[in-house]
Amino acid sequence: MPHATIRLPAPWKGGQDKFFYWSDENPEAQVLVGPCGTKVGKAIDIKEVLPTPEGFKTVEKIAVGDLVFSEHGQPIKVTHMTPVMHDHDCFEVVFSDGNKITCDAGHLWTTYTCQHETPKVFTTREIKNSLTTTKNNETKYNHKVACVSRAVEFTKKLLPLDPYSFGTGLDERKNKTRIPDLYLTSSPLQRLSLLQGIMDTKGSVMGDFYVFESVSLPLMLDVAGLCHGFGMLLHRTTKKDIHRLSFQTDLLMFTKKENLKPKTPKGLQFRKIVAVIPVDSVPVKCITVDNPTSLFLVGKGFVPTHNSFGSALWLTKEALVNPGMYCVWVAPTYLKCKIGYRYMKAMMNVESIAKCVDGLLEIRISNGSFIKFLHGSDAEVTIEGEAVDRFIIDEAGKINKQVWHSLLTTITQTGGIGIITGTPRGFNWYYDVYRQAKSGNPFFCHVTLKTEDSPFVKKEAIARNKALIPKALYDQYYNAMFVSSGSVFGDLTGLWDESYELSDLSKRFWVHPDASKRTGEIIHGMDIAKKRDFTVIFSVNTRGETVGFVRFRNLPYPQQAKRLELYLKKYFNEAEDNFVRFDETGVGTALGDMFAELDLDCSFSPVIFSNRSKSEMVTRLILAIEQSWLKVPRIELIEHELASYEMAVTKSGLYSYNAPDGEHDDIVSAMLLAVSQAYQNDMAEGAEKLMDKLLSGEPLGYDDAIMEFASSMRQDAEDFFDDEIDDERDEDFDFERK
Repeated sequence: MPHATIRLPAPWKGGQDKFFYWSDENPEAQVLVGPCGTKVGKAIDIKEVLPTPEGFKTVEKIAVGDLVFSEHGQPIKVTHMTPVMHDHDCFEVVFSDGNKITCDAGHLWTTYTCQHETPKVFTTREIKNSLTTTKNNETKYNHKVACVSRAVEFTKKLLPLDPYSFGTGLDERKNKTRIPDLYLTSSPLQRLSLLQGIMDTKGSVMGDFYVFESVSLPLMLDVAGLCHGFGMLLHRTTKKDIHRLSFQTDLLMFTKKENLKPKTPKGLQFRKIVAVIPVDSVPVKCITVDNPTSLFLVGKGFVPTHNSFGSALWLTKEALVNPGMYCVWVAPTYLKCKIGYRYMKAMMNVESIAKCVDGLLEIRISNGSFIKFLHGSDAEVTIEGEAVDRFIIDEAGKINKQVWHSLLTTITQTGGIGIITGTPRGFNWYYDVYRQAKSGNPFFCHVTLKTEDSPFVKKEAIARNKALIPKALYDQYYNAMFVSSGSVFGDLTGLWDESYELSDLSKRFWVHPDASKRTGEIIHGMDIAKKRDFTVIFSVNTRGETVGFVRFRNLPYPQQAKRLELYLKKYFNEAEDNFVRFDETGVGTALGDMFAELDLDCSFSPVIFSNRSKSEMVTRLILAIEQSWLKVPRIELIEHELASYEMAVTKSGLYSYNAPDGEHDDIVSAMLLAVSQAYQNDMAEGAEKLMDKLLSGEPLGYDDAIMEFASSMRQDAEDFFDDEIDDERDEDFDFERK
């Protein structure tokens, strides 16, 4: 069966040198199906230094929010960092000017090659495998990297001696002569003055080059760093213990030898990559910067380097290499599309290669290729009838199958190729095409990327989460396996109470028609609206029977408190105990104070939603559903939120629970608050009764009595809502009145 030979932007264990491409082994395959566990990044040695406006910092010390430099020497902000990662395949990248950078195999570089005049993105390992090329029977180095285009803008420093005088006083004849970092990281004018002082007293001209010589290797390296900070290309040689730097620049180097001025270079200067050497694995980190090109400077040689992501890199390369390609990126939501668009925009030298239209999420490339980012119903309509050459379906488990059918029709005609990827989500069309790929259908190739294979996720985090979350979720999110239900809460078939029919499945107000169910201990979960979100009250007794559900919005906090009071007084006045657990996250204690002032015989318990507390509540709700302890009326709003609720896995291997982008999770949040506590109370009560029986010697038995209620009983909402306090602006606030 055809199995994908792919290139990923990282050294995934158990795989080959991988990123998505189709090999000679299965050239007929048009679609790669790749269920995956988590995202990846590209990393650099934590001991490498990054220039910052205030000086040099190691990658290890850089934090989100710090400033580094772009390829144009301008300050840019660090927007994201991974934790320190270990056990990656690492290499030392050696440049023609003597600079060396240590990074992992998946780290990305923007290089110019002998085959292409425009810059392209390559992984470290790809550069290693294409280091040289032969042209006219002559072997040449294949990759070159642009020097910084303008002077690096370090901040102005308060120096103990003016830089020119300091430069003239340096003794190039002593082996240990150095230039302090304070001078090396001063402002452009200060550094230029320092360099002029050095060259006026110790520099010369040989042919077309400025030349500096010293017996001190450290001093020569410091002067080289000064030159690199102005974008100069250097040539270094050593002969008879004399270290020589040769360089060209359009800057004035001599203030006292004005008649000495060699050839001036034109445009950018470039350093060649002359070696990529395997080294012992070192701790590495990946950073992301706020720069349209994703480039930042690394090392005291100010080498531009780059980070980006998998499928985006493949589609970018396809569009750049193949003129006239019509490419589409399909995602379930606008926000997901925007992420892919941002990655691809960052990979291109926007000014010279592509026109990116942010408002339309379109990229038009100078070679005639076009990339369109689509989501929702727009995807299906746009794709039909288009001659698509390349495509990505991202988060395929959330995409309508008709989108795939439309793409399949067009690529069958055009011979186009593409990638279907994302976390598995139930037995749907994504699962069907994966099965076809595994069964040997030559139209497909396949690969499964587990989280444990990724070098960017801590193994201890994976092991911890395996013990904490249900097996089905672990298999889906970490093992990239298709399970029977893609929902966090699994198969919901046994959840619904089908013993009576609802006249309106889209209800946003429901109270159990059997008043006896609303006695005893009742737990009410209340998720409080923020901005234009919904407020939800979900009520359950300690027998697992849902007894109330309300959803509304556009009410100020005092009126939300009043709504709760009306709800409890009218429908739960006969309850033995009413407990209200409300989400205090983001609203502070103000609402709790309002609740305390209500005329209610009720206990209030504020809950802060943290990742840990939410995970514990989710686990209890999953258990309550799996054990058929919980019964819920089949209301469409409830069913939709439970079915679409999802778990997200971070690069560090941790997980969090939320609604998909653009959707609500207010019902689920209210259910978590109510059900987790009711389930826990019932389990504790059951354990206590069991212990009493064991201690008394009473034989254990089970109550087989089944409680029934009259399906003819109906409740009304007439007295629950007060027209004087309901917000008439809310079109959705249209509850049934009998």
